Amino acid sequence: MNRCSTSIIVMLMPLCVYVSATDDSINELLKKALQGDLNSQYTLGYLHHSGDNVQKDINLAINWYQKAALAGHQKAAHALGTIYDFGREVQEDNPKAVKWYRAGAAHGDPAAQTSLGKMYYNGEGLVQSDTKAFAWWSVASAQGFKPAKELIRDTRVVIRQRYIDEATKAATACRLVNYKNCTL
Repeated sequence: MNRCSTSIIVMLMPLCVYVSATDDSINELLKKALQGDLNSQYTLGYLHHSGDNVQKDINLAINWYQKAALAGHQKAAHALGTIYDFGREVQEDNPKAVKWYRAGAAHGDPAAQTSLGKMYYNGEGLVQSDTKAFAWWSVASAQGFKPAKELIRDTRVVIRQRYIDEATKAATACRLVNYKNCTL
């Protein structure tokens, strides 16, 4: 049995959920999301992305992720970056991926910082820069993010020392301003 919520008119988009034992919790989550709760918006994005207890719908997932990301939810921004980076459910769009990774990175998300570094390293959606790649990986690594540490280890032999020194200085400056207005 499938049911569409009528309270969603406020958002001008349909939301259909499968009736299940968790219907009340989904409705409570929807209520909180409509009231502006970022974690609820992110969770609804995740649920629609995965199809977990709700109808799988990439457009609804993107909509909920965007609401949360635009208000500063770092995981939602990273999720959007990943959607556009890998292009599994939508057409790959590297500039959009960079935009959302940058948003998550600016809010201190080490996964987004690492992904943004990868985009710089590969020159995907922006001008290739080993320095900026290494700098973003350094910022994420300083937070203890293991994938960033591994990228630094694996690329250190490829990236020239001059770029590593520049990147280290830039990463330190970025951390000092809490990732806000980084010049990376």
